[in-house]
Amino acid sequence: MMGSLAITLMEEGRYVEAEKYRETFDGMRRVLGPEHGKTLYTLEYLAIDLSHEGRYGDAKKLFREAIQTAGKTDQPYKLSVAWLNFACGAVVAGRRNEAFQYLNQAIDYGYGPPEVIAAEPDLKSLRSDQRFEALIAKARQKAAAKM
Repeated sequence: MMGSLAITLMEEGRYVEAEKYRETFDGMRRVLGPEHGKTLYTLEYLAIDLSHEGRYGDAKKLFREAIQTAGKTDQPYKLSVAWLNFACGAVVAGRRNEAFQYLNQAIDYGYGPPEVIAAEPDLKSLRSDQRFEALIAKARQKAAAKM
């Protein structure tokens, strides 16, 4: 419940308030475990929150932790979501080249459908770049290959 409140606050742009709920994350990690989907999701949103606050160095550490933890789950989708969120954090921090690298990783690990990537609000500033269209095309190819 508190994790959901933190996410809602971040979606409303109330980043400083949202970070106060970091204790919730620490509790989730203890109770649910670090590899649980809700724990990873909350960790990634905390990192995005830090990116919005201009603390990308701190955010990057949390993204790396999420990616390392997700990699232990043997669930490629969790890893793909972690890479997508890392891309979002990089965009927010003005790190376009990094964002493209991370978005490519998300697609390599199977993130999709491509329409969801294309509509992601944090990636909006990348949409006019040819690299973005190339990555969306790659995601479409991977999605078509699964069918």
